[in-house]
Amino acid sequence: MADITYPSTLPDFRRGKQRRQAQNYTINNPLYGAPYSEKTTDDLPVTWDVEITCKDAAQAQEFQAFLKSVKGGRAFYKNIQTEFGHILHEVAFDVEPNEPTQHSDGVWTYRGSIYAQALLESNA
Repeated sequence: MADITYPSTLPDFRRGKQRRQAQNYTINNPLYGAPYSEKTTDDLPVTWDVEITCKDAAQAQEFQAFLKSVKGGRAFYKNIQTEFGHILHEVAFDVEPNEPTQHSDGVWTYRGSIYAQALLESNA
């Protein structure tokens, strides 16, 4: 269970992020008879490609300090915008955003990916 929350002073993850999630069933095509579907699991982790843009050097330094606190796959809580609303998920970095890109004076963009054990539909 995570004991760190993503700081509200840091920028939200970029809108339009891509989400990947596996299917929880397979389609079987037997040699004889009609194809049929079979449920494989209910445990479907979800992964998001994220982009974080820091508006100045101070915010980039704060983000770097946050990255150090969650280094090595340590979980943290983050509100993620999904089709079900802005939902609090327990996530961890799958690919840590260690290689920032500088766009202009003091503006830095970090790219990485995060994962959660499941896509949550509500806070209940």
